[in-house]
Amino acid sequence: MELKTSKELESSAYRCLFEYVKKEGVEPALELFKNIDDFYSDINTLLSDSILLGKNDLIKINRRNRDIVKYIREHKKDMKRLRFTGKNVLTELNSLQEDNTLIELYLENARKLEDLKVSDIAFVDFFDIESYCGIYRNDEGQIIRIQKTYTDGEIDEVFEEEVKDKLFNYSKIPYRLNRKGTTFSLRAENTENGYSIRQIEINGFGFNGDKLPTEEEISSYEIPMQLIKK
Repeated sequence: MELKTSKELESSAYRCLFEYVKKEGVEPALELFKNIDDFYSDINTLLSDSILLGKNDLIKINRRNRDIVKYIREHKKDMKRLRFTGKNVLTELNSLQEDNTLIELYLENARKLEDLKVSDIAFVDFFDIESYCGIYRNDEGQIIRIQKTYTDGEIDEVFEEEVKDKLFNYSKIPYRLNRKGTTFSLRAENTENGYSIRQIEINGFGFNGDKLPTEEEISSYEIPMQLIKK
């Protein structure tokens, strides 16, 4: 069964941004997001100037960064989910300025996430954590809904499956993730009515994209192999 996924993807926004950087260089994009960051950091003064003095410095940002603003507008369908005031965009662009050879890796990873229909991207510092796989079964014992995670990190220990709600046939498989070497944690929830939500935590777009799961793995209602006790 082909699952329905979100049509607006943050992964598409980053793929679009990195395509621009590959073609035009990082400086125009970095300048825009530095301007946005400065604007957002001084929002009270800017609002005061706008109301009291009739100054609109936001328009100046558009004029000063005309080319990339034009590009974003031309690709607004894909870039709708880009978080313009988020520090993470600026951080990634700064990394590309420091080492422009990373653009191929960043772009490839963004495309992989887009192909997997990843709708939300969170930038995190990984730490040792206990997590779980959530499972709903029907009366015949078949899995009809699952909340699961795929990661390139090492899973230190997988615990026994435990029933949490007998009425809804809901159980959990707890496990402990070791942060050492972890670069991504992709969470998928496949529901009983055929929808799939995909979200990922990364420590930056230099994550290990070769270890991402396949679409077939994500779309399945099966427990990830990492959590099946030998």
